[in-house]
Amino acid sequence: MKFSELEGLNSVNLKMNFWFCASWPRYSLLVVALAVAPGLGGSVRPPPVNASSVVPDATLDGIPAVMEWSEQRVHLAERRFLDRNAHRLPSPAHWSSEIVYQIVVDRFNDGDPTNNSINLPAHQAEGDQGSFRHISEYRHGGDLRGVIQRLDYLVDLGISTIWLTPILMNGDGDYHGYCVSDFTKIDPGFGHPEDLVELVKRAHQRGIRVILDIVVNHVCDRQTKYASFHSPIGHSSCAFDLERAYQIGAPLYSERQIALDFSDKFFRPLRSQRFFHRCGPNTVQDMEANRPASRFGDFLYPMLDLNTSDTDLQTILVNLMKYWIAEADVDGFRLDAAKHISPSFTGYFSSMIRDYAASLGKDNFFIVAEVAADSVTITRHLGKMSRSNSDRSWRLRLGSVVNPNTSDTLADVVSRHVRFPLTGSNAVYDFAHSGIARDVLTNKRPSGALEHYFLADSYYRHLSDQTDSSLNFTVLEIHDWPRLNESTPDDQRISQFGLSYLATAPGIPVIYYGMEQGFNGLCRSGSISSLVTPNVLDQECSKKSESWVHSLFRQDMFVGGMFRLGSSIPSVNSLAFIGPPPNPIPTPGGPDPYLRRDHQIYLTSRRLNYLRRSCVALQRGDISWVKTESKNPGLFAFSRKYQDQEILILANNSDREVQVAELPVKFASRTLSHVEDSTIQARQVSPGYFSFGGFRL
Repeated sequence: MKFSELEGLNSVNLKMNFWFCASWPRYSLLVVALAVAPGLGGSVRPPPVNASSVVPDATLDGIPAVMEWSEQRVHLAERRFLDRNAHRLPSPAHWSSEIVYQIVVDRFNDGDPTNNSINLPAHQAEGDQGSFRHISEYRHGGDLRGVIQRLDYLVDLGISTIWLTPILMNGDGDYHGYCVSDFTKIDPGFGHPEDLVELVKRAHQRGIRVILDIVVNHVCDRQTKYASFHSPIGHSSCAFDLERAYQIGAPLYSERQIALDFSDKFFRPLRSQRFFHRCGPNTVQDMEANRPASRFGDFLYPMLDLNTSDTDLQTILVNLMKYWIAEADVDGFRLDAAKHISPSFTGYFSSMIRDYAASLGKDNFFIVAEVAADSVTITRHLGKMSRSNSDRSWRLRLGSVVNPNTSDTLADVVSRHVRFPLTGSNAVYDFAHSGIARDVLTNKRPSGALEHYFLADSYYRHLSDQTDSSLNFTVLEIHDWPRLNESTPDDQRISQFGLSYLATAPGIPVIYYGMEQGFNGLCRSGSISSLVTPNVLDQECSKKSESWVHSLFRQDMFVGGMFRLGSSIPSVNSLAFIGPPPNPIPTPGGPDPYLRRDHQIYLTSRRLNYLRRSCVALQRGDISWVKTESKNPGLFAFSRKYQDQEILILANNSDREVQVAELPVKFASRTLSHVEDSTIQARQVSPGYFSFGGFRL
């Protein structure tokens, strides 16, 4: 699991090699790295403009009034964009050419300390009784301006797309953003609408696209309560009743639904009993299972489950999200918790959003759905949505008129989309591939498990049957998973190996923030402030909880952050600290210490990201397995081929150096050249076999 250095440095530790990618230009690194727009200073914010002085209430003003208001907001955003003399960035021809970097906004970088005390969770605002017991759940200060400040760093790393965790209003101050309470506002703790506009503009100037993580499954409000208590039997029966109604295309109704008592601060446009399933809160077991409760129960308290089968609600939510395309020119959406929404919503939303974005010149707007479920459930939301064809609710929606002026049905809208003439999301997370890859890279499974997945696993086949599998996300770390090097926190090789695999494997690679800096998600000994009450973090830091400790997956990446955990990079590890930051926060002189670019994890990722971006075979090529192991760690090899371009990848997941003698490689060429040193070659010794001359890996 070691890797080569850059040109001119020691190459003894090479553990992953790449042979023959014909079109890798030697100048590509320089050209991309210098594509930086001028003018990084602050900008003057225009005065905010409201779509309407009165936000309609779905119950008091009627649902038609809300639908009209939501449409007018979109038109107003379009006019504002034109008034700024702004230009929209076209979509990429193929999203598989992108390299995605996921950012948990609150934990990435604090670019505007003036918003650090705005919209805090109650335990933080009230002082947590002076114990800092919940410090990992506090808001830590990351914001949109912090992302802007680091765009050049991301350009240098080779990133072409950033995915931001939710930035819309969270009324109770949840740092993660997944408890949205108002779809029309940017959470002030993350910044202003103008900050998002500026972020997207500056990202686009650097060739970076922006995907917004959006929540469409639920609305949060801790003050809104049910009129009475849901019994466990009533909760389950309610969900089964709604499931039956959905299957036959009937309005969703159950005698066991209980009315909501909306609070005064509840989001007015959705204040309607009809817009919610009202079966009551799920347990964790309900959420993880694939029963009706996971689709019709409340995600968890206080996440009130939206009735995403309601056609008027679908129209309103589509308009609310069209607004952010019109206003900020974002390039894609991630649909959070898509397992828990109706397939009819996924199909309608994806199709209408793509159609609208195309009208603005973004003809390949990207929608990736998070469907954490079995592959059959995934196929109900992805691409062709073939497993949803038996749902009468979906069939009725597909044939419904969506434009009264033209009498176009939803099917008509889908058929005219050139880039993606399918109904469902463009992509999903390939969680099976990602999980198997984690195990192989960390020696928990032999490499043959990867070969079996691509050749024989029904999960991969189901996903590939729905759409182009090269569009699916491949992840090794995300905000809900432990860090890849958690078990070997001081070993830099595992992070290098993981980042190398992401750059060469099928699917769109997603680099989770800090992976390139060796983040390991562990509390460093002696790093907890004396102001934190002794022992309150013992269980969290020792990971003795019965479930995953998500806070350890979301450490801070900036000086001044109050939950800075460990790294395999010694200089970054030395920054670890848990506790309230000093006031004022000291400004480090010189380069940002969290953005080190002189260690092998970063250099490996950077080099291979640019290799991927210049080699279409790595972006879209089919995978063929050359060698794998069925029991033990060791050499494994695979090739990626697209049209007349092919690249061979050799990898070693053992702790021992291996020699590569001969491999059964079916390349048209008789000679293979190393992509980084053309003097290193493999030659055909017989048809279908190449000699690598004892190359050491």
